[in-house]
Amino acid sequence: MIALVMLAAVLGTALPTLTAPAMKTLVIAQGGEPTSLEPHNTTDIGSGMIRTSMYNNLVVWDKKMTKIEPELAVSWEVARGGTVWEFKLRRDVKFHDGTTFNAFAVKASFDRLLDPKRSTTAAQPEQGHIKSVEVVDPYTVRLITAEPFGPMLQHLASSSGAIPSPAAARKWGDDLTLHPTGTGPFRFVEWIKGDRIVMERNPTYFKGAPQVDRLIYRIVPEAATRVAMLETGEADVALGLSVTDAERLRNHAQVGVMQDIQSRSVTFWINADRKPFDDRRVRRALNHAVNREEIIRFVMRGIASKPACSYFPPGVFGYDATAATCYNYSPDRARQLLAEAGVSAGTEVTLSTPVGRYLMDKEITEAVASQLRNNVGLNTRVQTVGDFPTYLTRVLAEPTMNLGFCSLISPPQDGHFMTSVYFGSDRAGKPHNWSRTRNSRVDELIRVGRTNTDLRIRQQAYAEVQKITSEEAYWLMLWNEVALTGARKTVRGVVLMPSGYLNVRDASKQ
Repeated sequence: MIALVMLAAVLGTALPTLTAPAMKTLVIAQGGEPTSLEPHNTTDIGSGMIRTSMYNNLVVWDKKMTKIEPELAVSWEVARGGTVWEFKLRRDVKFHDGTTFNAFAVKASFDRLLDPKRSTTAAQPEQGHIKSVEVVDPYTVRLITAEPFGPMLQHLASSSGAIPSPAAARKWGDDLTLHPTGTGPFRFVEWIKGDRIVMERNPTYFKGAPQVDRLIYRIVPEAATRVAMLETGEADVALGLSVTDAERLRNHAQVGVMQDIQSRSVTFWINADRKPFDDRRVRRALNHAVNREEIIRFVMRGIASKPACSYFPPGVFGYDATAATCYNYSPDRARQLLAEAGVSAGTEVTLSTPVGRYLMDKEITEAVASQLRNNVGLNTRVQTVGDFPTYLTRVLAEPTMNLGFCSLISPPQDGHFMTSVYFGSDRAGKPHNWSRTRNSRVDELIRVGRTNTDLRIRQQAYAEVQKITSEEAYWLMLWNEVALTGARKTVRGVVLMPSGYLNVRDASKQ
């Protein structure tokens, strides 16, 4: 180096400046705040999507969600009539805190999730079938169920099946949500609530370090603001575009629009515990009073499936297009049913909705409220909630809730979640049975679908659930969702999965 300096002085030339390569940051603008960044407390998609960048599971869905693949496990076997699942584990994985991933970590994770002293109500339906965990050796673990569980692998691939660092879980306890520590491609940096979540690349990730250095999720409730950030380059990806913005951006020189069919059913929970909605005739009337085709045409600009009858979205195991009752648009029939139930014109009905969490959520709710008011004379009011965790954990949980907007999904892509979580009597008034339904026949069918590995028997059980729940009209069904996502054309490798998760593990920027 001394010789180079002397030579430069003699020649009168400057040495080249050595500069570090520019840091590549991927910024994602999304509508809602996550409810939790630890895997054992929540199953909502907004939280799970962010967590997948920091955590791994024993098994994982491929990006098209057509098959289950190994992740932290390398192989597995099933024994004792389907009640023992033995997994062989990877030996090259470290948690973000430097501790070793092994069978003891798997046991600690599920023991923590299943601990009755902890608040894991939301995750229990996904993993509560596991009764105990045995460590065979440092890299072999057994998950034991009390009875056969048909969708075992699908549930392990859900976000609640992610494995956190046992050391971090012990250190932080219930505050693990503020210090998420997994094995994933990105490491947690900070969470400034209401603004952003920041992560950095994990250079020792067992699948290879990510191609971007930093990952930032910006919390931006208003779709118009997300679009503006996308157009100026402040954001690289914007989730939940409005249909009008998507139409405009299709001709943008620097932005592309992804349109993806989702395994989601757009609907309203109807609180069957509260009068007058405890009367099936009223719930049916609400379904007859809404002109879905009109809302799809004028509000959604055609960006939706045809009106849905079943609450099961296509693509989820158990879906049966012929099982559910379809409610045609008939204001006359709706008024007749309301009259029979003793519900007079002017009866107050509140429709609650988050803002920016789902595609056109506020606009859809306003359109439905308008139709219920104009078509059958109900005195409707729209309650908007900008903070999604508040909507999910407080507004829907209120016994006085009338109708609550939601876009339903089954993270495991299986009928057990779709039936047990949304209609199990033991879930009434809890996430996510906000209709407060209690039906003994549905409970029996849930048991049949859960404990059988025969796909034919499971399919029949879930078809009957769809028949019963549609006849009871526990929900005001609308359609299956199409997601609109904007991305700068410099971004590669970003995939919106049918589950609604934005997979950024292989993302890159030019």
